[in-house]
Amino acid sequence: MPPRITWIEAGVFYKNTNLFTLTIPNTVEIINGYSGIDGATFGSTLSQIIISEDSMLKKIDSAAFYGSKIKSIFIPQYLTSMDSSPFLYCKLENIIIDSRNQVLKTDGKTIYKDDNATIYIVSAYVSGEYTVPSFVNKLFGACFRGVPITNIIFPNHSIELNNFCFGETKIVNFEFPSGITKVPSSFFSDCHLLKSVNLSDNTTSIESYAFNSCLRLSNLILPSKLERIGDYAFQICPNLKKLIFPSTLREIGQSVFRSSSPEINTDSNNNFLYENHMLLSNNRTTLTECFGTDLNTVLIVPIECVTIGINTFYNKDIKKVTFAGNNLTNIREMAFSQSKIVEIYFPSSLQTLGNGCFKSCSLLTTASFSGTSIKSIPDDCFRDCTKLTDIVLPSSITSIGSYSFYNCVSIGDIGIRDTQVSKIGRYSFSFSGLSTFESSKCLSELLLNSFESSSVSRVSICANNIPDGCFHNCTNLASLTLYEGIVTLSIMCFKGCTKLESFTIPSTTTTINSFAFQGCSSLNSVTLSQGSVLREVFGGAFTDCDLLESIICNSASHTFRNGALMDADESNLIVFIPSSKITTFIVPSTMKTIGQYAFMGSKNLIRVICNGDTLTTIGFMSFANCVSLSFLYVSSSSLTTIGDHAFDGCPKLRKCGSVQCMKNKRNMFIEKDIPSISFIEVCSSYELTCKMQGIYKFSFLNLFQIVFILI
Repeated sequence: MPPRITWIEAGVFYKNTNLFTLTIPNTVEIINGYSGIDGATFGSTLSQIIISEDSMLKKIDSAAFYGSKIKSIFIPQYLTSMDSSPFLYCKLENIIIDSRNQVLKTDGKTIYKDDNATIYIVSAYVSGEYTVPSFVNKLFGACFRGVPITNIIFPNHSIELNNFCFGETKIVNFEFPSGITKVPSSFFSDCHLLKSVNLSDNTTSIESYAFNSCLRLSNLILPSKLERIGDYAFQICPNLKKLIFPSTLREIGQSVFRSSSPEINTDSNNNFLYENHMLLSNNRTTLTECFGTDLNTVLIVPIECVTIGINTFYNKDIKKVTFAGNNLTNIREMAFSQSKIVEIYFPSSLQTLGNGCFKSCSLLTTASFSGTSIKSIPDDCFRDCTKLTDIVLPSSITSIGSYSFYNCVSIGDIGIRDTQVSKIGRYSFSFSGLSTFESSKCLSELLLNSFESSSVSRVSICANNIPDGCFHNCTNLASLTLYEGIVTLSIMCFKGCTKLESFTIPSTTTTINSFAFQGCSSLNSVTLSQGSVLREVFGGAFTDCDLLESIICNSASHTFRNGALMDADESNLIVFIPSSKITTFIVPSTMKTIGQYAFMGSKNLIRVICNGDTLTTIGFMSFANCVSLSFLYVSSSSLTTIGDHAFDGCPKLRKCGSVQCMKNKRNMFIEKDIPSISFIEVCSSYELTCKMQGIYKFSFLNLFQIVFILI
């Protein structure tokens, strides 16, 4: 390794299967830990790590040596921070700590800190029964994680326990010391052999993920003083069959029993109700859990229910949900996500839906909002509900979130025209079967790719900006109405709308961005509204619109002539229609600016004649990809600017005699990659240019005669 490095990042050696021995340079101070993207820092074949007594190493992060084959480790004097199992699953037979290290001590298999009062790290070489020494009063977080112990014996005095202490061990039975009041977070996470746990009578809290994925846990009694159970505390405990809630229990978190199905006795606790395989909490107003369902289950939500909680029906086999009363106001995030629900009829009391609440409900066909007054369809709400056909939005809707109907391929007209929608999120209807979007109300927020690749055939829309990719690849779009108020048509907003034949540019539109209508192969008519303020049309806006040859200009501020849209006084050329059949374009003598991208992609254009002396600017990429352009004549002595890439993709302008301009302007063209040969007026007989042979110079007197000959 390089001798002066101070930091080793996660994943650096993880995939190196040929690395068996590694010497850590003395300058290294930090070794990063496991990363979900990069993996552990060191690979599984590493069997020896060499750290010298002069090492400046101070910190090793979580699971840095995860699964490696090292059997010995030397802890130098400055290394004092090794939180969260840096040697996870490493069967260290020998741990050596520099005598100068003032923080850490070892007995060869266990690392202690705080003057031996804390068990910090235990080697995975240890197995079977482990006795906690009498001088220990604290177990550090994850200290036994991945250690294959089967039983643990505590000293008689009180002891502090911390998160993940016994995660991924082989403990079968466990009894908490009497002084323990809390089961820490992830304390037994992934203890797949754990069957029985005796909680302390003084336990008041079971923290999040405490018994996560304890696949064999079957014997557990909740103590009489228990007040709280955290999120996912008993997730994936399939053998936990029965629990009794004590009267003291006041709070449970989200998805406490996810992928578990215990029967719960709530007779002694008025805060909870267990009925028909459903658990209500929060004074029996929140439906928190649902157990023991199948594909034919029709659930009737109790009248007391006001809220359906997060993940309540996640991945459940239910067919239908109805409501005994009209009290439900809120369905929380992911409440029905990935369930097998087929239909749901919301009560009129419903006020809010949470993000993703019906995401990936692949069998859902009906979601009825009849009588409700909700205002928002949130992010991911019905995403990937591929069979959803029967849904009409209530008139109260003002906001449709991102990805809310993404890939809902079976929806059609969902009644947007009758709503108050003013905000539509990104990808909200992308790849959906939405057939119509008609809204005379001007949207205050319309985000990118909202309708991309949807089945929409009719669109009437108003927004300040039609964003990037908004209707990209809407191959059924045949009717488009753009209302006044639209300022910008953004990149690829209507690209690939192959059935679109015509549309009108609103008078308020100033800019049409790159590739906005590219590939609209049926487009044959574009109208510019009266009073138009259009100033810019970016490159590729009408590329591959092969039927479009003109723009109907109703604007007094513009004129369309000879294939080009220009200002009314013909001083600024905005765009030349790239599919125009015109081969020779004569720039008006009043022209001052050929705008950026003006002729970009004009595949049939062969000659451009810039007559007059007023032209000052040839814009950025103005002639890019004009593959047939063979001759360019610029007579203006006023020319001061040629934009970058103006002639990129014009191979024929790089041949002899293809460009003519004033001699003192040639360097401007050369700086834009036009070679010197292009200015030669006498070419060898085998070099063909667009000029008539024998005519080498142009003058203002004979220009029109020559143009006539060229045409």
